[in-house]
Amino acid sequence: DFTATGATRGSAGGKMGDGVEFDGSGDFLKSTAIGGDIDITADWSMEAWINLDNADDGTILFIGDNDGSTGENELSWAMNAGPSTLGGDMKICHNSCAFLDRAVTDLGATGDQMTTGGGWYHVAITWDDSDNQLDVWMNNERIESDNALVNFNANPSGHSVFIGVGDFDGDFSGEIDDVRIVNYQRLAFGGGLMISKVVPSTNSITIFNAAGTTIEVDGLELYKAGSNCGTQITATLAAGATTTTTSCSIEADDAVTLVDSDMDNDGDMEGGALKEWIIDGVCWNDDGSTIDSDCNSSSDAMIAAGVWGAGSAIHNSAGQGVVLKSAGNNDEAVDDWKAIPEFSTLLMPIASVLLIVGYRYRRKNISEA
Repeated sequence: DFTATGATRGSAGGKMGDGVEFDGSGDFLKSTAIGGDIDITADWSMEAWINLDNADDGTILFIGDNDGSTGENELSWAMNAGPSTLGGDMKICHNSCAFLDRAVTDLGATGDQMTTGGGWYHVAITWDDSDNQLDVWMNNERIESDNALVNFNANPSGHSVFIGVGDFDGDFSGEIDDVRIVNYQRLAFGGGLMISKVVPSTNSITIFNAAGTTIEVDGLELYKAGSNCGTQITATLAAGATTTTTSCSIEADDAVTLVDSDMDNDGDMEGGALKEWIIDGVCWNDDGSTIDSDCNSSSDAMIAAGVWGAGSAIHNSAGQGVVLKSAGNNDEAVDDWKAIPEFSTLLMPIASVLLIVGYRYRRKNISEA
């Protein structure tokens, strides 16, 4: 339900295939369909991919009326020069953006901050209403935790959702892609980490790093039927790199979920509801109808986390496994996946088989970074 004013599809196609470009001079997207769909008086999480033309200023997402004045229980998430004055920080403002109504990240040295021309960054903020705490994330790592703010008591009535402009900060300059808002506090964000291939016959699951930078993987786990497969995945993944594990015993009609339960990569696993830690998942079957118990209803953790649709699976009658496809629509569901085709080596050289099976994954390839 968003309408664009000036903002256009990114010339490079965005990070996940549908990015929007903002020129820093009033371009924005607006949705008035807020109603009860977005409630910032309870727990929530927001995330986006951003590619900066200006690291010092610019609104990522704004909930309010965009009338030029503050103090109206509005919420702004924007870039900010920050207390370090080096640029590349983030600022979250509520109400008047006065003391206790704002949180500003200070990423420290120049090398730690988001920069113009630095490629795509995955950023996220989460709100815990039980203790009025805000956490901030960048590229799969929590960079700000338990930042105390006053309670967000905004009434969504009369407010709209804006991307690229707001009442607190300047207009965004660069590209924004894959903005998501959920009505619970997420405690893990993949930041580009995701499942890209599953082969039941070999129990192998491939994880891909779609981020534009190297990610230190620590605390990744795979789940089946709500239970940990038992092996923690630790790796250093360069942009575009993969790692494959055989920690799960995979059946013909099954599902796997990727979980990151070490949100700050400090080696300590943390508790909470499973859906809060889920970053990706996929369901498949071999008969076109059987649905795994992880994928049946809205109460299943993978469905509640918003990474799969209830009652759906990839039809994999050939039994070769499932992979991301190059023409998916990035809704993190069935349309993003397909079964690995079964090729006859009598009709096609082995080299060709390898080229096809190892095709360029949709939205996961480093060329999109």
